[in-house]
Amino acid sequence: MENDPWTSREILGLIVATGVFSSFATFVFSGFADAVKDRLRRTRAARYAGIRCAVILEKYAVDCWDTLMMSEGEFDTTRDMSPQPLPSPPSFPEDIDWSTLDPSLAVEVLSFTNGSSIAQSHVEYARMWENNPFEFQGAARDRGLRALTLAGRLRKRYELDPSNELDRLWKDFKGKK
Repeated sequence: MENDPWTSREILGLIVATGVFSSFATFVFSGFADAVKDRLRRTRAARYAGIRCAVILEKYAVDCWDTLMMSEGEFDTTRDMSPQPLPSPPSFPEDIDWSTLDPSLAVEVLSFTNGSSIAQSHVEYARMWENNPFEFQGAARDRGLRALTLAGRLRKRYELDPSNELDRLWKDFKGKK
């Protein structure tokens, strides 16, 4: 059996096949690499958005807690209650890419301000038409607890450590009904 030398046609065919295979492999691997990079970018964006939303919700909870504590202090001292509004609903940065967040959490975060506005309407109604200046205490407690709970869910979903700074708020919101 003799070694037949390759013909120029076979060599040319091998070169073309190698080029086609190389192009295809480059296309597939670069597409895969781009998909991995995009997924990592979206994961980082979601985590950062989760951090930002959690901290904003926690700040709102702190504001609710402060309103609650001050009103209780006023009542304990004077046995009277001046009209108190709930803290302004939180606003979230416009540059957050909401599509990166878990959809159910994104809906809850975006709907949170609506719930706060509804609670403020209940507070104003109770004060004006029912002569009940205490309605805002329950509303502040409820909205603060909801904000902390939602912030906690964001922290858990995006693997962020819980904030130990808020332990007192949890105790005060849950301990007083």
